[in-house]
Amino acid sequence: SEQWRQVQVPRPLQTLVDHIQLNGFINIDQLSMTITTNSTTTNSNISNDCAHIQNETFILPNCCLKLFTIIIDYCQCSTFLYIHTPKYVISDIQHRLIEILNIFNSKTCQLILGAGAVKIGTIKSISAKILALTSRCLQFILYFLLKIKEHFDILQQFSTNNELTIASTATPTISFLSSNKQFEQLIKLYNEHIDEIHQKLLTIIEQTFVAALSKYEVRAPVPSEYFRTLSTEISRFYNAISTIVSHTDLQYLFTHLNQIFKRLLAKRLKQLKIINDGGPQYDLLTRDLRYYSKQVQKLHGLETLELHIDEIWVNNKTGLNETEK
Repeated sequence: SEQWRQVQVPRPLQTLVDHIQLNGFINIDQLSMTITTNSTTTNSNISNDCAHIQNETFILPNCCLKLFTIIIDYCQCSTFLYIHTPKYVISDIQHRLIEILNIFNSKTCQLILGAGAVKIGTIKSISAKILALTSRCLQFILYFLLKIKEHFDILQQFSTNNELTIASTATPTISFLSSNKQFEQLIKLYNEHIDEIHQKLLTIIEQTFVAALSKYEVRAPVPSEYFRTLSTEISRFYNAISTIVSHTDLQYLFTHLNQIFKRLLAKRLKQLKIINDGGPQYDLLTRDLRYYSKQVQKLHGLETLELHIDEIWVNNKTGLNETEK
């Protein structure tokens, strides 16, 4: 059963990934045969820590590599059969692969977002690291969905004879239109579940922020124990996900994390009736906020993250005006 841990990516698999990036699934069967032949004369046990697509790295669990292998098998099978069989056979292969991709997406989310993996005892808890790994897994498969669609679109364009002549009909078949809708829906579902995982990650850190900021008191020493606790939790969260998620997702998550922080802090300051009046408490708060900003922006990849800390006073303008009156 899947343990939701990082696994090594075999070099032959990365070779297939590189080929598909450039050429799609064209001649993938010949490449697979070449890899199999070469593996008997070279060291086929060499692996990488992650898969590479363009300039991005993908740290992946075992189930993702297994699914990728299944995708390769189905595309190889369709390539072999399309010159020997009627079109409906290719359509059947395509629909079965779509079904597998759908099942993988739904089961993955049941196990992780629905905590099914905890219930069946596979893992003890759904950690931030597991959530990040799952989102990266879905993003890896998502990258290949359009490549898969393009592959079957090409096969559908050719007739069933050995000369690969263009099919006589120019009108898309019902099966072709149906598969297009299925792929559109599949891409939509993968994106939705990736977004849900990101929201789950933010929920984890929000719970920590609520616990710390709901008791926050503006007083010496600075940085306060509350902000030191926040810094520790932020670092822990960062260390769990930063090597797994993409740079774009890291920026996205910490931008929203910062928004959560500002919203919760503004709420607490309103309860404490603290305003930006330049007084002693304002000075202590400013030093706490400076500490928070420094702790976030010292993290690799977040050095230029715009925090806009002054926005915490937006909700407190009323309190300031009333005090001035």
